[in-house]
Amino acid sequence: MRHRHGRATGMRALARVARWCALVLLASLSFVGRATAAAEDSRAQAVNAAIGDASWRAEYGERPGGDTREGDRIRVHLRYVEARLRAADVTGLSEAQRAARRQALDVLARYWRAGSFPQRTHDPYAGRRPQFIDDRGVRCAVGEMIAGTGYVQLAEAIDREHEFDEIGAIQTPGLRVWMQAFGFTEAELAMIQPTYNQPRYEADTFASALYNDRTAATLACASHHPVTRWVPVIVRGDRRGNVKYSTYRWSAFARCFARQFGPLQMQDSDDDPVRAFRVRERVKIVAPQEILERKLETIRYADGRCGVRADRPGPIPQEVRITVGVGKRGPEVSASTIPANADVEACVTQDVLRRLVDFEAGRWRLSASVTRTIDQRLSDTNLQRRLAETLPEAATACWDLGAPPRLSATVDFDAEHLNIELTGGNAVFQTCVRRELDKTLRTSMGFSVERDDGSIEDALRIDGAGSAKREVRVESPAQRDERSNRESQPDPGYF
Repeated sequence: MRHRHGRATGMRALARVARWCALVLLASLSFVGRATAAAEDSRAQAVNAAIGDASWRAEYGERPGGDTREGDRIRVHLRYVEARLRAADVTGLSEAQRAARRQALDVLARYWRAGSFPQRTHDPYAGRRPQFIDDRGVRCAVGEMIAGTGYVQLAEAIDREHEFDEIGAIQTPGLRVWMQAFGFTEAELAMIQPTYNQPRYEADTFASALYNDRTAATLACASHHPVTRWVPVIVRGDRRGNVKYSTYRWSAFARCFARQFGPLQMQDSDDDPVRAFRVRERVKIVAPQEILERKLETIRYADGRCGVRADRPGPIPQEVRITVGVGKRGPEVSASTIPANADVEACVTQDVLRRLVDFEAGRWRLSASVTRTIDQRLSDTNLQRRLAETLPEAATACWDLGAPPRLSATVDFDAEHLNIELTGGNAVFQTCVRRELDKTLRTSMGFSVERDDGSIEDALRIDGAGSAKREVRVESPAQRDERSNRESQPDPGYF
């Protein structure tokens, strides 16, 4: 009997322990579930999908509060990311890539300092999400970096195809080429890309418009009125949805500036009812002369843009001097190339005029000038860069024809021909590599010309003479894939 009683007592004790463990496990799973949901909700409300609100915590030691202004969150984030990217290890990049990367980061710095960011308007998505270019034409940070380095059409193509997508989902041809040329990884661009809050009719939304649209408002008024350094603006909204912008300054410029933003009418909804508000802002005005100079500073003519195409005759210019004046007849542009090429000068003039559409005819007198290098597709520098990019791929493509451990290539061009000489491997292997190199170089450094009958023909214009040389270690396809996978992994130091 004692034995049975002791055994029963032990079984009851084990049962109690099992029930206690089950309760603890359920409580733990419930806590983990709530914590995971809270983390996911926090990430969904973060200013960046990759690093969350790390920028705000680094600046202020806490997460942003519900009353934090949208523009302040984005500005702090971009300033933080710019500093991290400038401090990143870029020893693996070429000198050309490092210079291009610095140029793009300079564009990013000017962008966040200007403080004009996208605003989601007719977008029903609940929560934060990216937007490449908003309804007013304001670009996101990555879009501004691409357009500000001379690739406006690429930025517009990405917006058409992936307006609300994160960087990793963008498949637009040209983005990866831009990333390679400017020395950025996908993880770095993802770290830059902000998210933007869903549209809400609040005081902050209408007050932030003063900063987002102040350049356009300044130019609209400065063409007819003397500019002031500051404009105090009062934004009022009533319960009927009427929003008015006004100023207590009596200057004609201040009154004109305030009128550029309203009146507006808010739309009421069950989820977001109209609320009355009153906000007072003191807006710093950027002088029109400085705005003009900033616009000229963003101009770049790289990768053949406004350069010499196969159907554009005349000598190849090395640089262009751009002079701009704005007055009673609106913007006037003159371009002078060295050596002179009238066709290229006309192309540059039209390009600059398109950038100055906000400068209307008026009473102002503005002038600025800038000198820019015209980067030709077929130059010693570009040919050296392209050869470094294409030779390893061409050698790997011909691997099974008797590839040597190392391969050396010399490419010379004169007024008529593109010549490729190879050292290493047998004749069959060299013929294959030469064919691959010639095709790739002509595709990447040539132009598509539309003929009179509508057909498209590839052409490569060669003026002058030059050369490039490169020696590489030849990789097998398996080695190439292993290296690519290794390089595509995100840097854990960023996250």
